[in-house]
Amino acid sequence: MAEAAARQRDRRGLALPAIRIAGGYFASKDRYDTAWGDLLLAIFTPINTRPGNRRFGSALATVLFEPDLLRRQHVVRYIIGETARRWCPHIKIRRTLVKQPKNRSIQLWISFHLTDEQAEKERMVELTNNQIKVLAAGGN
Repeated sequence: MAEAAARQRDRRGLALPAIRIAGGYFASKDRYDTAWGDLLLAIFTPINTRPGNRRFGSALATVLFEPDLLRRQHVVRYIIGETARRWCPHIKIRRTLVKQPKNRSIQLWISFHLTDEQAEKERMVELTNNQIKVLAAGGN
């Protein structure tokens, strides 16, 4: 019984759980970090690009850099929500917000919780013309 509970806490998802060793690999701090990595992998992988599972991913890349993105937030919300439902069933999306600051970047704010926990976390991804920044926000 205790072994099953320990396995449940030790979630392993789409974003390979890595352990920080001398080689400099990344390590998830907690289950929410692992889930966030799973979600990022799923929403930023274009459909038909993953060998072995061509259906994996989302259509987010097709709408993300359109000029009327702020007016099409409902499409972004739908894509992220459907991607989470299909590929990350352990994640429940609460809110998604798209912002475009004056520095020509795109910010995706996503609030979520795990299906077996109610603590809500909010994360932000900022995309610029040459980089993607992943930042934590409230509820951490």
